[in-house]
Amino acid sequence: MANVVIQDRDLAILAEISQSTACSRVHLATRFFNGSLAAAKKRLQLLTRAGFIRNNDSSSLGRTILRLTTKGANLVKVSGRTAARKARPISRHMLRHEILLSECLASLRQVADANEWFTEVTTEEGEVTLKVDCEVHNRMEHVTPDAFVVLHRDQPEYLFIEVDRGTETQEHLAHLGTQYRSYHRSGGLTGSHLCKAKERRRIRVLLLMTSRERLKRTAHLLCRFAQIRTLVWLCHVDDFRKDPINASWCCPIDFDHLSSDPPGRSLF
Repeated sequence: MANVVIQDRDLAILAEISQSTACSRVHLATRFFNGSLAAAKKRLQLLTRAGFIRNNDSSSLGRTILRLTTKGANLVKVSGRTAARKARPISRHMLRHEILLSECLASLRQVADANEWFTEVTTEEGEVTLKVDCEVHNRMEHVTPDAFVVLHRDQPEYLFIEVDRGTETQEHLAHLGTQYRSYHRSGGLTGSHLCKAKERRRIRVLLLMTSRERLKRTAHLLCRFAQIRTLVWLCHVDDFRKDPINASWCCPIDFDHLSSDPPGRSLF
């Protein structure tokens, strides 16, 4: 077992792993090593040899998924950084999705840190699930976003994040848009468990997609059939991971009566 002098960054890395269901080297390189995979790999190997981290064999997915050992979890707990939680089991089918989500959230938090924005990220299903009075089906339905993020800038930004890998039908995405529309029209976050404030809060749904063609079709569909204008913001996951703020964002309204690609929007 290697001897290692634990640094503050190491504690932050272990805490990050403890809070992610699918933490990869790419995720940690983005958060703590200025995007350098070589630097991240070197330090993570040292922490692994010291017994704080173990690797899951996920070579078929092109990513090594990191988990804390009992020793690592105990160190996080003692450090007081965060309460290390037990990662929920993830099926092979869902692992790709969780990796994408983890890396996208890492990019967003990196930008937030650089701008000194305090960030709150919630991914636990029991905490993020919304109860929606669906206008289409005239019944109560539940929507579980992949993450709920609050960015504390001059004014708080409330963001629901959905990662689409093309496994759902586009009719499902259109209905998801109507569910969020119903939630927004009913007052959304006003007085909810996610935001205790009594005044109405602006929300946005960030739809991150792995296919640019599917992105265009979905934007057209949301505009034409779901009457979604600017509630949903769409971009490609690769663009988001590079620069979440200036990631060539578009809204469904941008595709109304347009045959060519609209100019990209900035998130803020």
